[in-house]
Amino acid sequence: MVNLQKIYRLSEEAEGFVLAFILEPLKSILPAHQENLALRRQLAGEHRIYCLDMPRSVQDFEDGGLLYWDFVHFTDYGHRVFAGILESETRDTVDYLISSFSKQETHTFIPKERR
Repeated sequence: MVNLQKIYRLSEEAEGFVLAFILEPLKSILPAHQENLALRRQLAGEHRIYCLDMPRSVQDFEDGGLLYWDFVHFTDYGHRVFAGILESETRDTVDYLISSFSKQETHTFIPKERR
């Protein structure tokens, strides 16, 4: 959690930088994974970080053994499903960010203390 908080603080110091969490989907979520996912969901909620909760999104698809090779690695079909969810869930946000960035001269991340 400390590293995620540090990433959040760095993103707050950057101009033109948007932090987003994309939680990794897993076929079998073990207790250690649950704790990790819960911490990231909590941090996202506390700091209004965009969070795409892929474990919950992928649950909507009836797997039938086709999404994963094992409990974590997608098949070709699984990658297509993941990409479709990612695109549909982020399209409006990405369009907004692109239009915002196109109005700026630079997109370089420079922490405020180094400027």
